[in-house]
Amino acid sequence: MEQIYQLQSVFAVFMLIFEVPSGYISDIIGRKKTLILGSIFHFLGFMFFPLSTGFLTLVIAEIFLAFAVSLISGTDISILYDSLDAVNSKKSRIKYTGRFFFYQQMGEAIAGLLGGWIALISINTTAFAQLFVGIFPLFIALSLTEPPRNKMNPKKHKDNLLFIYKKLFKHSKLLTLILLNGIVLNSATLIAVWSFQDYWQKINIDIYYFGYLWAFMNLFVAVVARYAHKIEKKISSVGAVVLMSILPFLAFLFMAQVNNWLGAFICLFFQLSRGLNSVILKDALNKRVPTEIRATANSIQGLGVRMVFIFLGPLMGYLIDLKGYDYAYNSFGGLYAILFVLVTIPFLFRYQEFSMQAGVTEVKKP
Repeated sequence: MEQIYQLQSVFAVFMLIFEVPSGYISDIIGRKKTLILGSIFHFLGFMFFPLSTGFLTLVIAEIFLAFAVSLISGTDISILYDSLDAVNSKKSRIKYTGRFFFYQQMGEAIAGLLGGWIALISINTTAFAQLFVGIFPLFIALSLTEPPRNKMNPKKHKDNLLFIYKKLFKHSKLLTLILLNGIVLNSATLIAVWSFQDYWQKINIDIYYFGYLWAFMNLFVAVVARYAHKIEKKISSVGAVVLMSILPFLAFLFMAQVNNWLGAFICLFFQLSRGLNSVILKDALNKRVPTEIRATANSIQGLGVRMVFIFLGPLMGYLIDLKGYDYAYNSFGGLYAILFVLVTIPFLFRYQEFSMQAGVTEVKKP
């Protein structure tokens, strides 16, 4: 488990290096070109898996994939919002964000089933299948039409960086809190997800069911994301933020106490939080930043998530190997409870502003 988290930390380190520059590249040279470049490196990264001979080869694969994902992540959601701006869509942006993540997670759910079945043949067969699938994003990127938008001056990088800093960290305290809460929640689910399969083994779930479980987990996220805007409207913006923020640390604490199949059910707490956060906070961020810096803003949030993972991911793996899941999960439950107090509660003090700007007509007072 420590080596698994080390590999993901390598990925996170290079995401850290590439994340913000890749978002800036997307804002300067355009969304389509960035997606094409990212898709090429995505395919090249997956070429290493069926050829892998050990840890070092996997490290190289993770570096290629880190560059690919840094280019694609943030650019994909940015081109969606740019397109909505271009056609002057009157419909709520959050609905489209929900659909975006719905189809994304449906893809992961289908991949979970296929991957589980193919893994019964051999793990290497799964790697070859992934290589085959990995070429398709390139064809999709080539088919896109990039909408017109305002762009920063490609020759004035110093002025551009100052503009980005002021817009994201000086213009609105609410926007800064949205960024921070997104980082905290995404890092919690990322750290947890990488422990799921080993945890399932520890609670005696047969590996035969892993593909089905993984598919169900992603299907659950997809459904939550699809209806996140309705959930937000039903329980209010502040209610949705409280729910998505308390679920991770409760899940860590509950999973520490469970040593049977109920632990797999508690994993859904993370997925519920992820589905809500991926839509509600992502929509809150993208509707508040200018189109000129939209990809950079998404990349900065991704950068924060990777920075947290670099430090906490290997720590989780180390605690699991040294002390066991009970100790590791209790420790992280306590940590994210503290982060709830430090990051989420200040955000909730601004819930009225958040609700008005999110377009929620009725806000329930706490």
